[in-house]
Amino acid sequence: QPVQEIPLRGKVTDALVGGRGQYLVLRMEGPARIIVFDLESMSRVHEMPLEDVDSLLAANAESLFVYSPSISRLFRFQLPDLSQPEIKQWDRRESVTGIYAGSSSDELLLLETRVDPQRARPVFLSASTLEPADVVVNAPLPIRWTQSSIVRASANGLTYGIQGTPSATLLEVRGSTAEVRRGESFVKLALPSAD
Repeated sequence: QPVQEIPLRGKVTDALVGGRGQYLVLRMEGPARIIVFDLESMSRVHEMPLEDVDSLLAANAESLFVYSPSISRLFRFQLPDLSQPEIKQWDRRESVTGIYAGSSSDELLLLETRVDPQRARPVFLSASTLEPADVVVNAPLPIRWTQSSIVRASANGLTYGIQGTPSATLLEVRGSTAEVRRGESFVKLALPSAD
């Protein structure tokens, strides 16, 4: 197939896959906005302004999630047309510094929350209700999760790799428990890919 070029105004600052691999969600600056592309038809499906330039994004099988730190709100939009927004006010004392979801999952959303810059606490929400999910994190020690860590979700949204230094952490959801595994042996392999 011939290569198709699609002109964009501005700079791409983030890219996510959602809709079970069908949609590419681009975060743009100049002006700040979100663009959704359908990878099957190679067409731009929707574009929406991004009010908060510091917004955090995640996408799953059905939705795009946008957390706006300036107003402490989590928004859920239906893919691909970003319709039917649902809003959840985040009124806990921890700040949200990351959101993650599996591109083929419709169950869980992982929030990276912090009281201080060096210690994160994972919080699982139901992707459909934006309410706390019944998942208990089984971690005997604090998770090594700095603000410079790289976090990735598997496509099914059940494994999260946290790549930091000096080691890596896997957070694996099994039923109502999220098990934490750490190790030097999988430090380069801790970022899951599609299942």
